[in-house]
Amino acid sequence: MSSVECRNEKDGATDNAARDSSIVDHRYFRGPLGILKFCEMAFSLIGFICVIASLVVCVPWVATTEYFKFIIMAAFITTLLLYAILLFKLDKRVLKCSCIKWPLVLMTYYAGVAIFLFFGDLFLSIHGCVILHTAGVAFGWLAWGAYVVDLVLASLAFCKVQRTPS
Repeated sequence: MSSVECRNEKDGATDNAARDSSIVDHRYFRGPLGILKFCEMAFSLIGFICVIASLVVCVPWVATTEYFKFIIMAAFITTLLLYAILLFKLDKRVLKCSCIKWPLVLMTYYAGVAIFLFFGDLFLSIHGCVILHTAGVAFGWLAWGAYVVDLVLASLAFCKVQRTPS
């Protein structure tokens, strides 16, 4: 019985070493932060598709629609890039400069996205003229909520790092 336990411990250690040396961070992919980033990207993409699919142009509010499309697609692309950096552990492998404070970078990024997305959602909520704009705004607000949750989590991580002595 003890030989089986030892073998399981050894296999567990091998699994942990293999997991640490793998290219993809499976814990991040299946963890709450990875799922949250996936939700942010999904809501952003669906919101963009809804607004793009409405072929009706609200003539006095063209700038509002274009601003929303730009902000939501920029949020999608930059979050996809950030997701790839964190998923493939590039922040630990390639970008391991001590001058980059990742918790501060993440907190600043999420604050910027949340502010710009808030105004994009608000303006299109007011000036949207077709049902697909309303659907796009609904997904925009869901994306905004996910970014705010990520902002809170990044802020807590930043405060935790600031409290620990170097």
